Amino acid sequence: MLIPLLVVALVIFFFSGLGETAKTVYGTIFVLLYLLGSLVYFLMTTLFAPSTVSKVIEEGVSPSGDYRYEVINTVDSSDGSTKVVVEPNTMDKDMDMLYFSIRGMERTVFLARPQQQVTKIEWKSEKRTDITNKINSISRDVEVTLSDAQMELLGLPAYEVTYTGSSPMKMMPADYHAVEITLTAEQMKKLETDKEVYMLDSLSENALKKLGITVENLKTVKFTSLKDADLVKLGIPDHGDVMYCNGKPVFRYYIAVLEEYFDISKQEIDLT
Repeated sequence: MLIPLLVVALVIFFFSGLGETAKTVYGTIFVLLYLLGSLVYFLMTTLFAPSTVSKVIEEGVSPSGDYRYEVINTVDSSDGSTKVVVEPNTMDKDMDMLYFSIRGMERTVFLARPQQQVTKIEWKSEKRTDITNKINSISRDVEVTLSDAQMELLGLPAYEVTYTGSSPMKMMPADYHAVEITLTAEQMKKLETDKEVYMLDSLSENALKKLGITVENLKTVKFTSLKDADLVKLGIPDHGDVMYCNGKPVFRYYIAVLEEYFDISKQEIDLT
């Protein structure tokens, strides 16, 4: 059995004939040397670690002008990577002497390791109905998660609320967010609060459980349940841009609108 050199040194040190004072002094020195060595190691690995360098090797705009993209190659300590990002091209603001370019809306649509030798980007304009048929041909079990506003547009209930001892109630988003819960003295004690009235949508999952209330989110729906007329209501144009990367579709305007990729209310925006 091999014993590490450090363990041997510690055993010799503690079982040597040195007095307690000497052991304390030398022990303190050993600990300080250990800490100093750790600090030096940390600084060396931090200062001399290989840097990561990213470079935009291609950029452009979709045929409709609605989107722009960048192909970014990254060199790092591994084999690097290649990614493609897409962002809206219609949100910049040109105010005569000032031009504001929106940032923080990028969506990565392609990411590959190691770095790709060839990244071929191709844009096509495709019809909404054709994209629907392609998605349905891939799988009939594809699901999409809609927002409250989208559920309102389609006239579909977004939540199902069940109170203990009552039947489930399906609610439209506006109705659900308007529900007030008035707590009894016993319920206030359970929640350890002095507040008597709460909005239902403000209660945590744990609080709902203590109150015997179940809320089910109904906003995830089967893609096949959405008819073309529904897609029109959701604002999906008849045709739009589809990006292919090395022959494979990686971005469809259709899905970007449906899942609100670039909804400004869901983003952290930086105007520079």
